[in-house]
Amino acid sequence: MHQRPWEALDDAMAITDSPFNRALGLSLVGAVIARAGLADSARTVTESARAKLPVDHPEAAFFHYYLAYVSNLVGDLDRALLHLDSLIAQDPPSAQFLPVDWWFRDLWDQPGFLALLEKHGGT
Repeated sequence: MHQRPWEALDDAMAITDSPFNRALGLSLVGAVIARAGLADSARTVTESARAKLPVDHPEAAFFHYYLAYVSNLVGDLDRALLHLDSLIAQDPPSAQFLPVDWWFRDLWDQPGFLALLEKHGGT
C-alpha cells in the first residue's frame, strides 16, 4: 500500500500529537484507504483508531462522525447509521449537518437515514 497517508499522519503527529489527535488521524487514514478500495484494511485501521480514542475526551462523541464516514465509504451503511445514531444521541445539534454534508450523500435517500433523523427530531 502507498505510504503517503501514513507519512501525512506522522507529519501531523510531529506537530500536534495527542491520543485524540492520533485516533482522529488514524480514522482519516482509514478514509483514504477506503477511498482506495481497500475496505478490509480501512476497517482494520478504523478499529485501531477507535481503540486508541480516549473516551473521556470532550470531543469523543464527535469521533463517531469519522467512523460513520469510513463505514459509509466501505459500503457498510448499517454501521454508518449506528455511528451517526451514537453521535446524535451524545451531541444532538450535530444532526443538522448530516443532511447537507457530502460525506453522507449516499445515505440521504436511505430509509434508515431518514428514520434516524426522524428519531432525533428531524432537521
